[in-house]
Amino acid sequence: MGKSDLALPLTELEDYGRRLRSLKTRLNHTKKLFESYEDDIGDGGVNDAVKTEDKRGGKGGDK
Repeated sequence: MGKSDLALPLTELEDYGRRLRSLKTRLNHTKKLFESYEDDIGDGGVNDAVKTEDKRGGKGGDK
């Protein structure tokens, strides 16, 4: 196993980094949207459902 086995193409790493930053940005915007529901209607039900499903590893708000 030589050094060339460990080489990673820099362009692929840069693209991967861009995609991760994009995903993080979109997730942060989604979080702010959910928080705005509570601010707008005074109900934390959306945030509570998301947090519950996140802990359970689920995909929806069904209990």
